[in-house]
Amino acid sequence: MIYQVVIHTGSPRSMSESREGAMFTTQTVNNLEWCDAEQTMFRCMVKYVEFNEVLPVGVNATDPYAHIKELWANGNAGKYGAIAPYTPPPEPPTPEEKLIAG
Repeated sequence: MIYQVVIHTGSPRSMSESREGAMFTTQTVNNLEWCDAEQTMFRCMVKYVEFNEVLPVGVNATDPYAHIKELWANGNAGKYGAIAPYTPPPEPPTPEEKLIAG
C-alpha cells in the first residue's frame, strides 16, 4: 500500500497556495522500487525530519509537491541507491488450479 502524507493548515486559499510550495526535509530514503513496467512511479520509505516515523511514499514526475519532485529527481539520479526493478503481481490461479488446490 502506498501513502503520501499531505498536511494542510489554514484557510482553503492558503491550502491551494501551499500546494506547490509544501516542503518536508528528507532525512533518509531507502527501499526504492518501480511501481510499474513503464517506470513512471516508484515507491520508497522516507524519514522526514518533521515526522517521528518512516513513511511509505509514492513518487512520480508529475506530483506538484516540491519534496516529491526532489525525491523523483534524486531517486532517478541514483542518490538513494538503485531503484529495484518492477515486479508484476503473480498471475491469478486458473479455475483448474483452484480446483486442484481445493
